[in-house]
Amino acid sequence: MLLVTWGTVLAGRLPRALNSLGVVVGVAGVLTVVPALEGLGIGFRLGEMIWAAWLGIIMFRGSRSAAARTVRACFGARDVVRREVGRRFSSGVRFCKRMG
Repeated sequence: MLLVTWGTVLAGRLPRALNSLGVVVGVAGVLTVVPALEGLGIGFRLGEMIWAAWLGIIMFRGSRSAAARTVRACFGARDVVRREVGRRFSSGVRFCKRMG
């Protein structure tokens, strides 16, 4: 984990906060080798899951594949529908107030 994060730091293509998290988690992982610091293993595993999820989100957002475009379009359409429903609901509330 530490080596992967170090490579991303050198490449400079990922957010600084993600790289910092990766360095901290990677160091915690290396320190779990010391018997007195085995307790860091829990933090290492949790941090590793958070780091991997964050990395996946960043990679998905930057993807130009057809599958990623389809999923983004679906979420975008959902937001448009939500805004339209909200607009119609608020206009219905205004109509009811005028009528009543």
